Amino acid sequence: MKRKFSVITLLIAVLFITSCTPSDSPQYVEATDFRLDTVINIRLYDGTQDQLDHCMDMIKKYDELFSNKNPNSDITKINEASPKPVAVYEDTAEILKKSLEYGRLSEGAFDVTIGAASNLWDFHSEDPEIPTDLEIKDAIKTVDYNQLTVEDNTVTLKQNVTDSSFTTRLDVGGIAKGFITDKIRDYLISEGVSSASISLGGNVYILGKKPAINEDPNKDQLFIVGIQKPFSEDGTAACTLRLHDKSVVTSGIYQRYFKKDGKLYHHILDPKTGYPVENDLYSVTIISDDSTDGDALSTMVFSMGYKKGMDFVESTPEIEAVFITSDGVLHPSSGMEQYGYEEVK
Repeated sequence: MKRKFSVITLLIAVLFITSCTPSDSPQYVEATDFRLDTVINIRLYDGTQDQLDHCMDMIKKYDELFSNKNPNSDITKINEASPKPVAVYEDTAEILKKSLEYGRLSEGAFDVTIGAASNLWDFHSEDPEIPTDLEIKDAIKTVDYNQLTVEDNTVTLKQNVTDSSFTTRLDVGGIAKGFITDKIRDYLISEGVSSASISLGGNVYILGKKPAINEDPNKDQLFIVGIQKPFSEDGTAACTLRLHDKSVVTSGIYQRYFKKDGKLYHHILDPKTGYPVENDLYSVTIISDDSTDGDALSTMVFSMGYKKGMDFVESTPEIEAVFITSDGVLHPSSGMEQYGYEEVK
């Protein structure tokens, strides 16, 4: 099993912000930690230490609120109370409403009720085991986003399945980091911060541009974001982008996985089968205005495979994407040139 994280650079699992030379580096305050089951990093180029501390506190709060491993989280309370309604925090209701939107849009390819199936897989174990076919088939019966209803701040998780030893369970892991990223961005904007980078695992949001430095005080600089080359050493870019005020989210099979009998099992599960998605992709990166959308869409588009996924991206003007297929070839969508897309040879 591979589980390697770098906390020395801004590389966060699959995305990173390239560094400047020392003489060209603007000043910033920065924090790095391990939360949300990944390395997180925030840099504020025109913010304060207090604002940075508040951002880290927000991440801790949301981690505790959304984790299905935390016995006191809203998600656990919903799971345990099911099928009775539960009053939850406004943010919990909001993320679940957004999850339902993507459940409907993807016709179940993205499904927040996948918890019973996802709980069967342990991608962090030193000696991971493959769940049995019987366990997976039994758990997958409970996966159906239509069993979830959200009215104001009241959530009800129904139990319509009677022939399974499992019960329907929520897992917001496919959208939570994007949601939290957007909340941090909104807080920073409200505080007057105009230049920052937010990295939560495979979710990066670039706020504004890098501050002007040295020779030209009126010249702001675009941030350069690198997309990780699959199965390569951390920090090895497959391509780079130049952008500002955008979210960049990658879903890939090389983030959390293990191998058994020569076969790779990764963490992106197909809600219809309970097994890792099998297609021709190593990764999908979505560029969008909001990270919540990018997070859900990267999972959804990955599940579609290259052809259907690219067709979806090309028909959705609000997003662009970079697909990396299993032969190592990069496939940018038609609008990627606006973000300075450049493949690294």
